[in-house]
Amino acid sequence: NNGNEVLVIDDASSDDSVDYIKLNFPQVTLLSNEKNLGFGKSSNRGIKAANNGLVILINSDVIVTENFINPLIEHFKNKDTFAVSPKIYAWDKQTFVAGAYTGAFKQGYIHIWNEKDVDTSSVINHSVPTIFAIGCAVCFRKSDFLALGGFDKIYEPYSWEDIDLSYRALKMGLRVIYEPGSMVFHKIHGTIGPFNRSVEIKNELLFTWKNITDLNKIIPHFWLLPLRYFIKKTERGSFVKGYIFALSKLFQAVGERFLERRNILSTDKQVLNKFLEFPEYRGKRKQNSNKT
Repeated sequence: NNGNEVLVIDDASSDDSVDYIKLNFPQVTLLSNEKNLGFGKSSNRGIKAANNGLVILINSDVIVTENFINPLIEHFKNKDTFAVSPKIYAWDKQTFVAGAYTGAFKQGYIHIWNEKDVDTSSVINHSVPTIFAIGCAVCFRKSDFLALGGFDKIYEPYSWEDIDLSYRALKMGLRVIYEPGSMVFHKIHGTIGPFNRSVEIKNELLFTWKNITDLNKIIPHFWLLPLRYFIKKTERGSFVKGYIFALSKLFQAVGERFLERRNILSTDKQVLNKFLEFPEYRGKRKQNSNKT
């Protein structure tokens, strides 16, 4: 209705979901992958195939509320808006999971945290800029998404691709917004399975090598990198695995780094300082400086 569409990407599922959709929802546009492509590639394919200027990306492990759309799309009246994310509760519909994210660069790494890392409940009740829009539920402006190249496959199989995309948009002068007037429920890791810390470490490194261009930040990163092995004894195995995996993609990351520099309008310092202007974020940095 009104030109809207529902598009489903079936990522080589092994159940009867394709037949179920065809039988019960013939109005839905269905794209089926011949093999499993993962979150990033499947999302890129779906957004590219979408017919409208705004695209809402929803994971299969997310339940939406009845009126979650309008609060998101209202922000796109501003032509600089790139992405808007909703308030996220857990599958039990009571546990607050994610809201507005902020970040700081400390000890050679970018550290990112949200309201949940300070309080067990939502503390921000109005729309504010966020350092990234979480990929499980987000509204994008399609033209900007494609101009940025979508989710970068360097982060396969998952983790940090949504942070990377949002951060690149911010450095280009676009806006990424958190809108608590929109709400969804997320079954954490419902689509990717058990958490793999080595994958996350690999992508934390690649994000830094790709995107941090301020010399006073990237140089300390390499100086302090060996210390990461000793900081958390419980993560030493994961760190070694993640580091070796990241090294295998170093040349790709450096190549993308130089390509991205042509589009940068803001320094890392300028991007990160914007989030410290909001009173909701003050104090959180001190309490959560070790969050990643």
